[in-house]
Amino acid sequence: MAVRVLVAVFGGYALAYAFAACSAVWLPLKRGEAAVTASLLSILVYGITALLVFTPRRAWHAALAITAATALLAALAWLGGMR
Repeated sequence: MAVRVLVAVFGGYALAYAFAACSAVWLPLKRGEAAVTASLLSILVYGITALLVFTPRRAWHAALAITAATALLAALAWLGGMR
């Protein structure tokens, strides 16, 4: 249970940050509007991630899924030329 809480807190934060960075780069809005929109949406991503960590049978499944999603979003942000 403690592992799931750690994955929810730290993995969720990393995923939300990667989502915000990726969204800020790829949203077709002005730079400031994209940053604000991405930040607000990342709060939703963080909450959903924290809830979904507790659904798999094994904690490492959740950790692996969050790690893979974070890596994918970070790569997309990097490819988009994160400003």
